[in-house]
Amino acid sequence: MKRKYLIVTHKTLAAGFEDTLNFFTNNRENIIAISSYENGENSFPKDKVESVIKNIPNNSQLFIFTDLLGGSVNQKCSQYVYNENVIVITGINLALVLSLVLEPEGNIPLMKIQKIINDAKKQMVLMNTYLNNNTESDE
Repeated sequence: MKRKYLIVTHKTLAAGFEDTLNFFTNNRENIIAISSYENGENSFPKDKVESVIKNIPNNSQLFIFTDLLGGSVNQKCSQYVYNENVIVITGINLALVLSLVLEPEGNIPLMKIQKIINDAKKQMVLMNTYLNNNTESDE
């Protein structure tokens, strides 16, 4: 069972994530990027998103990754959580998306997804204080 990953963001951030994920995973057939409000578009690409959702097999998961919790892209994508095969995650970072893409095949339970999100949050660190604290303890 293959999982699909749809990255939907403002402007070209989605394409950057897709390119970087392909570099690390070589999983091109399962990673799809859709840029919103790009090239003069003033509307959410609803048709493109719904086309991806429509083509997901019944026994598969589709992860939709968005950039901002309060943003219009996430608001539009969150309406699809009522489809049992769709998982929407916002506020993404590379550690989170990479961890999910690299999970072994099969559906990922929601509790496991939450753990991966919590672990990815730990990757956000203020290096100014982190380096000072860890340099001092090394001496």
